[in-house]
Amino acid sequence: MKRKIISMSLIVSTTLILAGCSSSKPEVVAQPQAKNVILLIGDGMGFGQLEMARLLEYGTEGSLNMQKMENFAAVTTYSADNVVTDSAAAGTAIATGTKTNNKSVGIDSASNDLESISEALQAQGKSIGLVATAGVYDATPATFGSSVKKRSDKGEIVRDYYDAGWDVILGGGTKYFAPKKQNGVDMIKEFKAKGYTYVTTADELANVTDTDKLLGLFNYDQMTFAIDRDEEDEITEEPTLKEMTMKALDVLSQNKDGFFLMSEGSEIDGAGHGGDAAWSWKSAIEFDEAIKYALDWAEEHGNTLVIVTADHETGAMMPTEVFGRNLEAVRSQKKSTTEMAYKLKLNEKGTEFTLESIKEALAYGGIEITDEETEVIQAKLNMEYVGDSLRYNDYMIGSFLADKFGYTFINQGHYDGGNTYGHTGTWVPLFAEGVGSEKFEGVINNTDIKGLILEATQ
Repeated sequence: MKRKIISMSLIVSTTLILAGCSSSKPEVVAQPQAKNVILLIGDGMGFGQLEMARLLEYGTEGSLNMQKMENFAAVTTYSADNVVTDSAAAGTAIATGTKTNNKSVGIDSASNDLESISEALQAQGKSIGLVATAGVYDATPATFGSSVKKRSDKGEIVRDYYDAGWDVILGGGTKYFAPKKQNGVDMIKEFKAKGYTYVTTADELANVTDTDKLLGLFNYDQMTFAIDRDEEDEITEEPTLKEMTMKALDVLSQNKDGFFLMSEGSEIDGAGHGGDAAWSWKSAIEFDEAIKYALDWAEEHGNTLVIVTADHETGAMMPTEVFGRNLEAVRSQKKSTTEMAYKLKLNEKGTEFTLESIKEALAYGGIEITDEETEVIQAKLNMEYVGDSLRYNDYMIGSFLADKFGYTFINQGHYDGGNTYGHTGTWVPLFAEGVGSEKFEGVINNTDIKGLILEATQ
């Protein structure tokens, strides 16, 4: 099927109204139903992130796979208690069709449990799969399989997954399955006793056969960022988002009644929080490769609705004219701002990060800076945030890179002044293809998505 290309630089909505007169009663034609639904969510993915990824990967004349999908809409994202949503409230709106407060998962603003699209489609006899490059208990995937008052209740989210009996769960996160986080209960053993095949590496995942229940946890918490993987040195044995999506489709498609799969490219959001265009680019391309596989699968098998959208935008990231002159410099970056921040070292008195470690940290990321630029970064860094407490220091490096390479990024006052650390309230894109995809058009609310999916499947 030939797909049209939707320009990320200019989106024009045109409505053609065709009217005709007929004296006879129009024939009612039954609409086809979608047997399978594949929902792919780019966490933190706005129009700016997509345009930067397109330019860096393909140049001005190129296009992302998602741009070639048949139908397009824009989605508003505000939460019940804030003009800017977090992932928990946005995921809940998408999964349940109901607005809720930031930090809430699968419940409304009065703390009532909500039915997710996963539960509704499971009631139709469909298999259910959740895939994420974050911990599988992270806010967005959690909204499709859990109901908790706080997104931080990750141990409870894991127990909800166990009770729900979803068929495929793949991503990061042995941390909250472990006895230490589960009052002494080993939840991995519990899942295995319930009949789940359990895997921990890309090779194990690829070799899975003859199972209808699959749990794969490939990191202690979130999976290694795409930009930080070194395939040649085999630093990571983790699968890509595409590989996890492939296996999920293999397992779920065994069900004659169909399936629902939510697959999240989680780290676009992290790149937005870190102000990192190169990291955002690599993450968006990993996500787009998973989309390409899902579209090809759907075209081959038919009777499938594929939806691509985001929960919110993070970082107010957007290319400028200066960015267009620095594409090669951005492409030379080899590590995320988070990985660079890990390399920072305090002086003996603990009063500031050393100039030498700052320079070495950015060189580790493939970026050369002058002595003057090193001092600029040093003045921005916060000594309270070292090691695993990276909030602000990856942001500070990212804000320096934004100035150096010419892309916009949310300023420090707005970053510090909110509770989402860089989310924005801008509309986000939605692309759709397959059975029922024509229902997704114009400007819609994130709460409309569940209902439109159900319309396509019933």
